[in-house]
Amino acid sequence: MIKKILLGIMIVIIFQLSSTSSLKVIHPKTWSNQTIYDDKANISDVFHLDSRFYGGYFPHKTGIFYADLDFFAHKISHITAYAILSILILSNIKSRKHAFKRAWLGVVLIAFLDECNQYLVVGRTGLFLDVIVDSASAFIALLTVYTLWQLAMRNRQAITNTNGIKTVVKA
Repeated sequence: MIKKILLGIMIVIIFQLSSTSSLKVIHPKTWSNQTIYDDKANISDVFHLDSRFYGGYFPHKTGIFYADLDFFAHKISHITAYAILSILILSNIKSRKHAFKRAWLGVVLIAFLDECNQYLVVGRTGLFLDVIVDSASAFIALLTVYTLWQLAMRNRQAITNTNGIKTVVKA
């Protein structure tokens, strides 16, 4: 039950922050800004490849290094939040069959919906590129969990010999 509650809280936090107009990660005072939706934005735009949803991070700036501290803090928060989200989703899947794949697909869906929401909020830029960043961070987190799980299973099997007697294996 606690895992479901934590998952629900994480999803609410993600969507609350994505609904915050003009959010600046490094300025905590902006974390509680009121949500203002853009009258000119239309959710159907996300299905048109020429919309700003499929643009880059700095469409009106020149130079490859146009980024500030808030940009990096924002991306790190995306990576961290979606890595945690992927593990919470995984921990809530009862059947282990395709659990990692289903957890990752759940994160991709939430990331897409989150960016669609941001696309509609004033002072925010919902971007498909962020869906890719979020999905990649979830994939890496799930791959790490899977690798650690496989190593733990191998160690467990190495401890039990063919007679079923447990022995200590020195590393």
